Parts: sequence; structure tokens; C-alpha cells
Amino acid sequence: MGKILQSTGRARSVTVTNDGATILKSLHIDNPAAKVLVDISKVQMMKLVMEQLLSLFWLESFEGGREVG
Repeated sequence: MGKILQSTGRARSVTVTNDGATILKSLHIDNPAAKVLVDISKVQMMKLVMEQLLSLFWLESFEGGREVG
């Protein structure tokens, strides 16, 4: 289920997301333990993106008949 985030300030914008990392990034967090959780979610998101890029690279390499390396 999507969540609606509305920013305040001059550049008012509305974002609809179902991604927890996006929601956590938009919050101002002072608690050190909560900041650790936000950092962990960022690292997990980057790992997911890198794994997907690597998968796409290998698929494209094998489907195109090119040799990798």
C-alpha cells in the first residue's frame, strides 16, 4: 500500500511511495539507534541496486553472445 509524503517549506512536493527507505530518508531523526536503522536501510537498498545491475550485465552479456572478461 502506498504512503503519501508531503514536504513542508518553500518547495512543497508530494511523493507517493511504498518503499520504507524513502519514508525513512524523509524523516528528521535525532535518536542514534534510529539513525543506525536508517543507515542499514540505505546500505540494503544500495546492495539491491548493485545486485540488479550485475544481473542485468550478465544477462545482456550472455544474450548478446559476447564473452565477458
